[in-house]
Amino acid sequence: MGTTLCFSTTAINTTATNTTAIPPSGCQRGAWPNSAWPKSANRQTTVSVPVAESSGVAFLLHDAGETEALRPVIARLAQAHVPYTLLTTGTASRLLAGHPHQVSLPDAPVAGTPTQQAAWWQQMTTLCQRLHPAVVMTGVVSPFQQLLSGLFRRQGAPVVGYTDGYTLNPTTELFQRFAKTLSAWWVPTAVQAAWLRQCLPQMPVAVVGQPTADRWERQNLSASPATTDAATQTPLTAPSTPQTLQPPPRLLWVGGYGAGYEEAFGLFCSLARQWAGRAQFQVALHPSQDGAVERQWIDRMGLTGLVEILPKHQPTERALAQASAVLTQDSSMVVQGLMLGKPVLLTGPPVNPTQWNAPVAQGLLSRYTKVETLAAELLQQLRQPPADPSEASRQVRNQLGLPNHSALRMAEQLQQHCAESTKPVYAR
Repeated sequence: MGTTLCFSTTAINTTATNTTAIPPSGCQRGAWPNSAWPKSANRQTTVSVPVAESSGVAFLLHDAGETEALRPVIARLAQAHVPYTLLTTGTASRLLAGHPHQVSLPDAPVAGTPTQQAAWWQQMTTLCQRLHPAVVMTGVVSPFQQLLSGLFRRQGAPVVGYTDGYTLNPTTELFQRFAKTLSAWWVPTAVQAAWLRQCLPQMPVAVVGQPTADRWERQNLSASPATTDAATQTPLTAPSTPQTLQPPPRLLWVGGYGAGYEEAFGLFCSLARQWAGRAQFQVALHPSQDGAVERQWIDRMGLTGLVEILPKHQPTERALAQASAVLTQDSSMVVQGLMLGKPVLLTGPPVNPTQWNAPVAQGLLSRYTKVETLAAELLQQLRQPPADPSEASRQVRNQLGLPNHSALRMAEQLQQHCAESTKPVYAR
């Protein structure tokens, strides 16, 4: 690493009143809604930005899913001595805290004056100019990522977007803005790629797989039966009711947040109250959430002591491997559950339209909005003999068009971008 750029998020002049905020790339002033600015508390820190002697890769990371998916890609680049920088906001800043290549970006002053917004935008512009990457790899979940992607494109860097989950929603404003910003779009499955090519015929689209799913498959399909929880291996017997399920099933809720989430979790709580004492109920929180919503519902429905919220430090993947069945609103971890041949059920309203959810569109999952139908279907699936995980994984990959060796594939393509870059690299 060479030069280091430092700037302070507190060095903003708040006295001037006639300064116009610099609008995001490609937008006229007033065209970008306030909701586009990240809505988190403004930190007061000094940010040091390392400037690579070789252009390398700049990662724009925001949420947990993309951060965990791209970890092995980043590791492969490091092994190949490819320079890289991790520009983080949101949950990604916490997950990557202390990483020597991480730069935790200052929050945009969403409620600030035009002067503050202009100063923030200038800081981001300077950052993009100083990094001067050969290629930018970004998640596509945050307006913050779209804003910085636009800045990097203005500097001449190609920007590759990566969808780490198994859904798309072309109807959203954020999707449309990324469609105008990205140089290429990578997705885990062939199903999503077909949708993207239909919606964006001019966009280069690549099917690259999902590194988290690959790692999950390697770890769990190679595990010996002796290390697997007994409740996930013993066939459950019951003629029609949960009273006689033996052993009692362990039902895992994989948490989320956002629109419709409380309704979805409420259905899980209703099931827990209906099956109280006949099954174990666990909740794995979303990495960005503190569990306040879940605890309120558990208290409200009198389920304290019956529904266990797992510690945040306990990996959700471990809980999923030990579960008899998985329930969630729309977590991407449904695919991991399906790959082990477990019953997986969606509850409540969908986060994205059903036609843009790859596992649902391919008939791998169904959604339930009433506790009666949810309980009946879950009971029926629990009564089935356990599926062979190897066969289940093969079927899931075939139906979704989900390739393996994704981290290797993605790292090699990023390395090729760097090798083909002819930009002069220096700190401007």
